[in-house]
Amino acid sequence: GYRDRPGATWFLAVLLAQSVWCGAYGAALLTADPALRVALEQLVWTGTVWTGLAFLAFALEYTGRGDVLSGPAFGTVTALGIVATALVVTNPFHGVMWTGFRLDPVFGVATATYVLEPAAYLTIGGATLAGTAGVVLLVETLLKSGPLSPRGMAAVALTALPPRVALLSWAGGVAPLPQLNPAPILLV
Repeated sequence: GYRDRPGATWFLAVLLAQSVWCGAYGAALLTADPALRVALEQLVWTGTVWTGLAFLAFALEYTGRGDVLSGPAFGTVTALGIVATALVVTNPFHGVMWTGFRLDPVFGVATATYVLEPAAYLTIGGATLAGTAGVVLLVETLLKSGPLSPRGMAAVALTALPPRVALLSWAGGVAPLPQLNPAPILLV
């Protein structure tokens, strides 16, 4: 089967993290209870962190660089992911990731507004950088091996672009509706 192929387990981890991110965001948009909405937002952020990291791990293993996964560099990246997750989960106690969380409905869904703190920007930047590094590794390998047509290669590179641009535009406050994060929608 496919499970014994390089990167297969990490690809499943990517899909799981994306499912958490998108599923939690979808449920959050239907949740008017403030405490439950915060808990779902924490799951959204957890999915965000691990989507990027798992994608980088997938790309490393898929492109024949799996040895990096057991080295200190990837260990550090993983540790940062764990720290970011811990900060997200404990955010209601310290506000290091975001402050001022409030429901701010738009289009009849339970969107929220909050102020991102520097740790949140670092987290988004790190997750985006990890995912982008994964795309670069895949494209570089595809250029060398040539198993895909130029159209296929463009698909690999470009499918990761819209969610990243959407996430960065939301975090940067330039998205059309600041209370609606379009990244999970574009992941689907």
